Formats: sequence, C-alpha cells, structure tokens
Amino acid sequence: MTTQKSSPERIVAEDAVPGHVLPAFSRWMVDQSRMLTDETSPFSATMVDGDPRLVLIVGENASGKSLAFRLLAQIAGRHGMKPVTLSIRERTGVGTQGMESMRRAFIYGDEGENSTGATSAKVVQSGFFNVNGDKPAILGLDEPEIFSDGYAEALGEYIGRSATGMPASSCGVMVVTHSRRLAEGLVRGLGAAPTMLSMENDVASVADWIASRETRSVDDLLGLKDLSHERWNTVRSLLGD
Repeated sequence: MTTQKSSPERIVAEDAVPGHVLPAFSRWMVDQSRMLTDETSPFSATMVDGDPRLVLIVGENASGKSLAFRLLAQIAGRHGMKPVTLSIRERTGVGTQGMESMRRAFIYGDEGENSTGATSAKVVQSGFFNVNGDKPAILGLDEPEIFSDGYAEALGEYIGRSATGMPASSCGVMVVTHSRRLAEGLVRGLGAAPTMLSMENDVASVADWIASRETRSVDDLLGLKDLSHERWNTVRSLLGD
C-alpha cells in the first residue's frame, strides 16, 4: 500500500489556525523535503514540538540553519503569506552579491552613529512592526544576536514577548541562532518552550540544547570554510542548480 505524502498546499488547507502554519511547514520540511531526506544531503534535522507561535532553528556553523530558514520563507511566500526576513548576512553584506551599501544603511541603520547592538535591536523592532498588518505574515530573524550575552538574553526576551502579542493574522516567528543566552530569553519572554528545529542530532528539548555546549578544535575551525563550500555544492547539485 502506497502512503500518500502531504504537501505544503495541503497543510495550509487543513490548518485553520494561522499561528500553527509555520510549525506545520517545518514538520513537512523535516519529513519530506529533499534537502533533509535525500541520502546525498549533508543535512538532517530533528523537530521538537513546542509553542507554535515561534520556531527556533538551531545548529552549529554549516549545519544548514540559514538554508532551512530561506526554504521556510519561500514556502510561506508561495502560499500568500508575507515573509518579512531579516538576516545578519544581509546586514553585513556576507553571502550577498551586488548589495549596495546605501540599501543596507536604509534597512539596518548607520553604525557610525549607533552601536552595533542598538542598530540590531532597532531592526528587530521594525520587523515586528512590519508584520502587524491585516495580511498573513511571518517574521524571520536570522542570527540577530550581535550582543554581549546579557543583551542577547534581553533581546530573546523581547522577541518572545513580542511573539505573544502579534495579531491574529500572524503566521508566526522563526529565529535562527547560535546563542543559548538568546534562547533562554525567548523561553522567558514567550512563557513556554518554542517549537524547535534542530540541525543537530540527539537534541530532545530546548532545555537540553540550552544546557549543552559545543566544543571544536582549531583544525575544525580552519576547515570550516571548506566544509561549508563542500556542503553548498552538494545542496546545489541536489536541488538541480
């Protein structure tokens, strides 16, 4: 007997609560996207259920976090949701081509006048402002934590609190982060553990991820560029580019 696979389209049709759509898309991606299920893919993910208003995407460098972030935004956009995505890669010009400095300054502010942290906090605030409309929307924040640990935790709490006050039309918030302190703040501000998409193995809960610590060697560090390049080429081949 053949099992019929679901699709993002079917998820939207069956899920009447906008705030639950983003976790449903994440589950579809983990279970059925070629990026995570194909035997040639360098990436895998674990889904941990939690508060559906916020999806936390975690993992080491080159683990596929930002790729998952972009895929979720694309899926949402194809189904009539406004994806408001803010990325530290765009903010610094890393991973982008032909981005003009004037455009970055317009979106992210002038760091000659404001500290990096103050600029980043303002960007997050503007992101929530831009999803407070009548159109179904998601807010995506890719590595927003350009702060010391104390401020990263405060930013997480702000994001969690803001996620609880979004309008009924909101389809949720997704946050990519390396920062365990930011995740601690998210849990406190949200009042619950968020849904988690872990690009690491054997992570049973948000609390377990926060309590864990990554340890890497100097050789790992120096080989990270080649690892990232190798994995990106594999993904391009997998997606048929």
